[in-house]
Amino acid sequence: MHLIPLLISCTGAGDGPLDTGPTPPTATMEHAFSFAVIADPHIAGPVDHENRLARAVDWINTEASDRDIQFALVLGDIGWGGHVDRSRELLDAFQIPWVPINGDNEVNVGEDQVYAEAFAPQYETLAGQLDDWRKAEMPVWDPVHEVDAWFQNLAFEHGGVLFVATDWCIRGVTGMAGEFGDLHDFEGGTWPWLMDALANVESRPKESVVLLSHIPLMAGALDIDEVGIVDAELFQIGDWIHGAHAGHLHVTYDVVNKAGGYNVFVTDATWDDEITVRVVDVSTDGESFSFYQDLITVKLTG
Repeated sequence: MHLIPLLISCTGAGDGPLDTGPTPPTATMEHAFSFAVIADPHIAGPVDHENRLARAVDWINTEASDRDIQFALVLGDIGWGGHVDRSRELLDAFQIPWVPINGDNEVNVGEDQVYAEAFAPQYETLAGQLDDWRKAEMPVWDPVHEVDAWFQNLAFEHGGVLFVATDWCIRGVTGMAGEFGDLHDFEGGTWPWLMDALANVESRPKESVVLLSHIPLMAGALDIDEVGIVDAELFQIGDWIHGAHAGHLHVTYDVVNKAGGYNVFVTDATWDDEITVRVVDVSTDGESFSFYQDLITVKLTG
């Protein structure tokens, strides 16, 4: 189940691709911490996928001290088809905290609950490693598709930055239709959970919120009407949001979204072509934050 490249050409959101070159922090900003982002390991049988994920983990472990990488984010499509436990074993090689985010493929093959149970120990570990850890209760009844949904909605604080992960993956739908996202705007769903997580955001320093998901907050992944809802709400607090990190598209694709007041940062998959690791250096002057992004191509051997 691979997302069709057509999504890239029909996003319809924002003002086109960002300059993906990193922008250094201003002289008044001091380094706070760094974090790493990888996406779409696709641990589903092929040994090459396992080797690629292991290499990405090894690179991050090796660079963590020098680059001050304090935790890693794994943005979905981690493992499925009887390989969820194996994907967790590979990620357990991290020597820093790592935050797994579920993807549409885990859900699409009917392993929503399997994923939740397999990664529950890691979420419990993170509750003791990260500040103000919050995770939504599950399962939740999805009244649209009439199924139990194990939404992986969570949030935590680190170094003065709020990280909010949202689960847009559609339940109760298979095939290509299951590749797209949904706001889940019902009681216990993802959209009300996000709005609650951001309720007091204006009391925070500027640019101190990072949104996370597997499916990007952009048209083509969500439908046009849903993106309009997201943009209308987030535009009001855009000064507080650094951006929305995601995977799913199997390319690196960073997009300006002036309509929503935030930018979308999509990180390429580890499972094919180049192994991409995004390292984000976070700096602050006490009143706001800045983010220096470095896209690393990791060689399979070395």
